[in-house]
Amino acid sequence: MTTSEHFAQPTRPDPAQSARAQTACFSVHGVADPGLLPRVIGLWAKRGLVPTRCHSAVCGQGDNELYIDLEMPELGVDLATQIAGELRQIWGVTQVLMSVDGDRLSA
Repeated sequence: MTTSEHFAQPTRPDPAQSARAQTACFSVHGVADPGLLPRVIGLWAKRGLVPTRCHSAVCGQGDNELYIDLEMPELGVDLATQIAGELRQIWGVTQVLMSVDGDRLSA
């Protein structure tokens, strides 16, 4: 048995969960705290998902803000909205923007 056989296969989002699976983009703004990035990425990890794109940058006056942009294909609107709501509950997050296939859904 190889090492990779010991790990459970990640679950993919179910396209039937919403009318049409789409690419969801998230922009998360928060305090530049060392623990913020792992807490944000943890929302995907607990679902067995890996975002196809992830970019973070320290910005703001005095470098006190962290901006994190994530992209996840084949994510239905319902699940994307749920994840955005969970992102907003993370300590240190000040704003979450979400779009699905270019249509901005929340600010």
